[in-house]
Amino acid sequence: RKQRLIKIIPASPVFSQPDTTFYEYEKDLLVREKTNQNTFVKREPITYHFETFYNYSKGLLTEKKVTRDDELEVWEKYTYYPNGLIHQKKSLRLDTGEPVEVLTWEYSFAN
Repeated sequence: RKQRLIKIIPASPVFSQPDTTFYEYEKDLLVREKTNQNTFVKREPITYHFETFYNYSKGLLTEKKVTRDDELEVWEKYTYYPNGLIHQKKSLRLDTGEPVEVLTWEYSFAN
């Protein structure tokens, strides 16, 4: 039987309601993460609601989207070499989906 982390509630000396993160899985893959994050804005307590959505192809992460209060904050796409090692991570513009930053991994193996 596989074990999965479902929920994290860290202790908070400042807030009566601590930050809480929930994890959802499908077919042994993390597909969604929901976080209620407490903070202060101009000395007033506020809670932000973050959601992270993970998409996969053949068991490999292909896309990650993070929203804060239902507004898209982060959009990333991933590609892989045929052996399953990561090839590229593209950070995309939230409005057009055009790449803003592209990180490429190259590997060298010693015998």
